[in-house]
Amino acid sequence: MLMEFYRTGKMEAPKIQILPQELPEVKGIGERFRRIIETRLKSLREHVLIEVTETPTKERVIKIEIVDLVDKPLFKPGSAELEPEAKEILKVIAEELREENVLVSIEGHTDALPTRRGKVGNWELSTARAISAMLELEKHGFPAERITEVVGYADTKPLFPDNPYDPRNRRITLTVRYLQPKTYPSP
Repeated sequence: MLMEFYRTGKMEAPKIQILPQELPEVKGIGERFRRIIETRLKSLREHVLIEVTETPTKERVIKIEIVDLVDKPLFKPGSAELEPEAKEILKVIAEELREENVLVSIEGHTDALPTRRGKVGNWELSTARAISAMLELEKHGFPAERITEVVGYADTKPLFPDNPYDPRNRRITLTVRYLQPKTYPSP
């Protein structure tokens, strides 16, 4: 699995079974996270964008974008080292999700500016930042076995495609999935 990570920049955790539970309503999940951001992360709320969807298979999904702002980066320039603000955001998210029955995938993204740190390009940088976010979630109690994917996309999936240099394109995306409980036939 580690060799696959070095070849593709993508590492997948083994699939785990989600125990049956009542699914929260989609709007309720989004509102809960918006309230958490507003109350626990007041001074950092501009860094966090939340999108709630339901897939065709009725899977509930929250996408949490943790974005850089002009003159307010989440990582040290050209580095995967988290700034204190990013650590605080990830800590709060880990604390809120660690008891939930969810799976999380983590993506790292850069803007279109090439890095200035020797041979490290945006692909390596975005992947290293996704790994830093994963380690921070784990540090604050989010179970590693519920992280399904850690991947870097460099500048290939900008949040603001009209301006590939927009600092908000430099971000970590957490996709939180509330899966359908398994249904079993009656005996």
